[in-house]
This record gives sequence, structure tokens and C-alpha cells, in this order.
Amino acid sequence: MSKTTKAAASAAEVKYPRRDARRRETRKRILEAAGDLFQAKGYDEVKMADIAEAADVHITTLFIHFGAKRDLADALADEQIEGLARMIDEARGSVPFFTFFRRLVAGWAGSVRHGEKDGARFSHDVRANPELTFSWLGQHKREIALYARYFAEDFGLDPDEAMLPYLVANMLTGACVIAHDRWLRSGGASDLKADALHGVDLCQEMVEATQAGKRRQAT
Repeated sequence: MSKTTKAAASAAEVKYPRRDARRRETRKRILEAAGDLFQAKGYDEVKMADIAEAADVHITTLFIHFGAKRDLADALADEQIEGLARMIDEARGSVPFFTFFRRLVAGWAGSVRHGEKDGARFSHDVRANPELTFSWLGQHKREIALYARYFAEDFGLDPDEAMLPYLVANMLTGACVIAHDRWLRSGGASDLKADALHGVDLCQEMVEATQAGKRRQAT
């Protein structure tokens, strides 16, 4: 959005506060309805008309806010990343990186196994659906950057110079993907939480071994 467009939007909000409040509330309701449907049925099975009905808005209103179903997927992916960023901001400086990641993985695995509404199915659809490839790539890049900067700060590294933070972030997210794919292939029989946490353990062991080797070389 250009500076001119942002300024115009801000001016409109000041001039028509109730109208813009209603618009934000409608958008929120649409996103909540879309998220619920994507989670319950899967992205491919949901039609824009289904979302309009669930959100209790006219189909024309839905298309005013979101021109296509993919736009809804992009907005929901943005919300997930923004939520992760808030969690990291609250934890950084007081919770060690690997402790934070383990808690995140444990919560995610538990909600997936129990079918809770946390966006897990939608996240899988974003990763697996060719229509959403660019959404997934953008989401994945932002997620990796958040983890890498958290890790770098925890270990006293420069995230803009060091390769290790990004390697670690990719290994950790990759371990979760592998555990989830294994769980899906097993029909839910494998232990998703244990597999994902085992991947975290392996990654931490490699990091600690690398750090110990550097300390020995320094002495």
C-alpha cells in the first residue's frame, strides 16, 4: 500500500469511524468463518458461498473484502505469522529458544491429535496445495526469519551474518513437517508429539556439539 493510499485510508477512518469499525468487524467475521471451514473441511472443499453463509454476509460483501479464496488463505496465513511474532516478542529474553520451541511443538502436536481448531489442517493445506504455493513460501520465509532471529539473540550471533540461525530454524521446522507427514501416513497411529520433539532434541544436540567444538578450538 502506498503512502498516499495509507493516508487516504487513515483520513477515511477519522471521518467515518463507525463505518470503518463495522468494516473491520465484518472482515474479522469473514476470516473467522473461513478459518473454521478450512479447518473442518479442508481448503479445496470450501466454496466462497459457504464462507459468506457461515459469516452471515452477502456474497457481494465477501468479494468486496476478499477477491478470491486464495486472498483469504493469505490473510489467515498472515494472522498465524503475526500471532507467532507476538509470542516470540513476549518470550524473547526470558525463555531460552529451545524451551520456547519445545513448548510450541508440544502445544501444536496436542491440538493436531485432538482435532482442536488451531489451524493445523489449514497449515497443511497451505503447504500441500499448488494453488497456495506462494502463500506457503512467503509464510515459511517469515517463520524461519522469526525463529532465526530468536535463536541468534539467544546464542549471541548476528542473524544477518551467521548461517547457523537459519540452518537451525530450517531443521526444526523440517523436523515438524516430517513428523506430521509421518503421522498422516500412519492414519494418526504414530506419536506426533514424540517424533517432533525428538527432532528438536537432535537439532539441539548438534548445536551444542558445534558450540562445544568452537570453544575447544578457541582454547
